[in-house]
Amino acid sequence: MKPEEVDSWKLVILEHDESSEEIGNFFENIWQEGVTRKKIGQICMYSKEAITNKIENAVKDLEGRILMLYGKGSFHHYTYGLCNTIAKKRSKNYMYTHVDEHSDSLYTNDGSLNCAAFVRNILEEPEAKSLMLIGSDIKLDDKPNYTVIYQKEITSENAKTILKEELRKKSQLDVYCSLDLDVLKKTEIKTNYPQGTLELKHLLQVLDVIKQEKNLISADVLGYYKLGIRLRPEWATNETSLLAYAAVAAKITGKDTKELEALHNYFKAKLAEERTCHLNNVENMFRYSKEFVKITEQLRV
Repeated sequence: MKPEEVDSWKLVILEHDESSEEIGNFFENIWQEGVTRKKIGQICMYSKEAITNKIENAVKDLEGRILMLYGKGSFHHYTYGLCNTIAKKRSKNYMYTHVDEHSDSLYTNDGSLNCAAFVRNILEEPEAKSLMLIGSDIKLDDKPNYTVIYQKEITSENAKTILKEELRKKSQLDVYCSLDLDVLKKTEIKTNYPQGTLELKHLLQVLDVIKQEKNLISADVLGYYKLGIRLRPEWATNETSLLAYAAVAAKITGKDTKELEALHNYFKAKLAEERTCHLNNVENMFRYSKEFVKITEQLRV
């Protein structure tokens, strides 16, 4: 019996900005098992020790498998602290999987971490034995414990086969997964960084394969950026973005994603209609918001 069959997930909101607060409000309404909300100050660039201590204080009373949701991608280096507290507690031999449009694999001259420089630091910890980077088109150094799966491979007809083969090459059964949703297209979610080419369905397929092949010990999801007015009508709304978060969270924790995917597609279709008919952007934003609230008031995941 795999550990996930007896070890339930806890959903935790790490609140550090307006976007993560909105995520917390949304999930408190829809998540049947309830959520835990933890407030944390913003650390834009800091030492490994400071970030670890900050995260450790926020999660010290949490046990089991944790799905941590937080806000915009400018704070992705919080994942270093999550791995150095949650992941190392759950496993002494795990693979770190980084699903992202960017590799976040730079080094800073002074050893501090930021959202573009933390991934290699995770591999310096003794419990993290290997890295799989999914989505970025940036090639890392040729090292035996580094693997890169490019976006074009994820969207190919053989995507599942490619991912399965690469996962099976890794001896580690345990996996910690961090997902920056800027790997998705701008029609799928709204972020504050350049975005990838994946649709939500591609990302959910990736998660399916990871869960089939490995033991997902914990995970985090980030990337959403709350913005009042869309810069272009085809870009995702706040509503579409929150539904993408919910679908990913549901997939990770083993819940049915069909209704969430259907709602996500519904609001995407509304955006396509707006683009075709050249409807007024601001007026439709309020219309989408009212319809979204009405629908999700009854939504339970």
